[in-house]
Amino acid sequence: MTNEERFWNDPLIVKEFAEYPVPPYWAEYFSRQPKNLKILDLGCGGGRNTSYLIQEGFDVWACDVHAGMVEETCARVGSFLETDKANQRVFQSNMTDLPFDADTFDCVLANGVYHNVSSLKEFTQAIRETSRVLKPDGILCVNVFCDEHVAADLTPYGNEIHMYQTAQHLPMALLPAELILEQLATFNLTPTTAVARYESPVNTGVRSVLRGTFMKSR
Repeated sequence: MTNEERFWNDPLIVKEFAEYPVPPYWAEYFSRQPKNLKILDLGCGGGRNTSYLIQEGFDVWACDVHAGMVEETCARVGSFLETDKANQRVFQSNMTDLPFDADTFDCVLANGVYHNVSSLKEFTQAIRETSRVLKPDGILCVNVFCDEHVAADLTPYGNEIHMYQTAQHLPMALLPAELILEQLATFNLTPTTAVARYESPVNTGVRSVLRGTFMKSR
């Protein structure tokens, strides 16, 4: 088992992520959306957003690369759906190779997931896959760390520019905000409103965040 697998499957880390509240900006956004949307919670973690969206009445699917997170999400979803249905909707999958057909989802929620890659190639591939599974005019809701502030707990990772590792020795991509927007545009994802940029505290310091909603052009 790799260091990343040990960390993200640690029961204490799984519990920590499961107990985070639903971000208020996403709760506000989805409160204004029609309930017939088919949504993918990409990198679902402990299932906080997955369970919230299902309870709000959306057609929700979820995936995460780590088995512990998938099990926790299934358990949460299974508390108000039949267990078989929960297992059919939550997948263990890498965001760089999603087990869904093209043009499947009306919306993809990618909350704090794209920066958790081990190379810039993986970052680009994750954006490519997101665009592939989105329907034309579908919406990507994204929250991703960027490099406007690089905290002292981060050190260079490998030989690639924009790649860092955390104090827990986990790789993290911190790209310039403009480069992230270029990557999204490359795969036909354009902002629907002004993109927010701000600093956010985390357990080990501060991260710079880029957040917004992006439509996939036809």
